[in-house]
Amino acid sequence: MNVKPHLALLLVISLLALIPIPAFAAEYQLDDGTALKVKILQTISSKTSHEGDPVTMQIYQDVYDKTGKMVLIKAGTSVDGFINRIQKNGAVGKAGELGMSIDQTRAVDGRNVPLRAALSREGESKTGSTVALGVVTGIIFLPGLLFLMRHGKDAEIPAGSIISAYTNHDIVITTLDEPQKEALK
Repeated sequence: MNVKPHLALLLVISLLALIPIPAFAAEYQLDDGTALKVKILQTISSKTSHEGDPVTMQIYQDVYDKTGKMVLIKAGTSVDGFINRIQKNGAVGKAGELGMSIDQTRAVDGRNVPLRAALSREGESKTGSTVALGVVTGIIFLPGLLFLMRHGKDAEIPAGSIISAYTNHDIVITTLDEPQKEALK
């Protein structure tokens, strides 16, 4: 009996046992309208921002599949968004305004996940009190008309604000990992 072919077969089988077997790919659906928490990482102000400026944001909490076992979007993943409206504060107590929108993030498989969300803020208006003070003091003193030059407050969204965004359509995410936690109860 020739031992060499048996040794060669044994060697091949031994080497194959050392090669890791990849996990099977699984597909998970993230439904349209799934809520995500997004954290704004920079302070945004109507005083300093401009239309089209990007906004630095990230996913605040892991986003799981329907069973709550598989992370589809990891916390800390960057989120794309931008300033879409700016109104500077103005004379006669006019408040500043700003608006921003959120566009997309990435799933664990690298796929873009379109999002929808819009946020707007308005600073404190001082129009009523400015006009009243201007009229009252203007009747008595001509310099009272300088009250009309008083500006309203700038609109601001502070860093650390958490807002909700929603997936913009159904998306299938493919992952090779095993479920990462027990089902959420």
